[in-house]
Amino acid sequence: MMIIRQKHMRAFEQAMRGKFRADMVLRARDYFPDVYAALGENRVCRLVDEISEQAKIFDINSETDVCLFIDLAWIFGPHFYHQYPWAIEVLNDPMQNDPRTKTETLYQAGVNSLVQDGEHGLSWYELPGALT
Repeated sequence: MMIIRQKHMRAFEQAMRGKFRADMVLRARDYFPDVYAALGENRVCRLVDEISEQAKIFDINSETDVCLFIDLAWIFGPHFYHQYPWAIEVLNDPMQNDPRTKTETLYQAGVNSLVQDGEHGLSWYELPGALT
């Protein structure tokens, strides 16, 4: 019988977080090249960690759901969850108690916002002070 010790679990979790971070950095490079170019790899890496932690506050924990949350952050800015009424509404809705449904609803609300509002002019990372 194999025994998995706490230190082994921590090492495994750390390795999985590192792989997820690397995957999200590559995703930013491939699918959000303007964001990646404006921020650079190190800043993208730090923001992936920060945005992932913010997702946890809203009980968004699965890799798929956190990935969608990060995608929204690349589109609307890293603090979109408290800047846009549609995000605030979905994330604070007490009826949204299933993390998967909450994330899908949030993503759809973001897509709807883009469709309704059209182009927003400057991207969030182009605004003065956004990268400081």
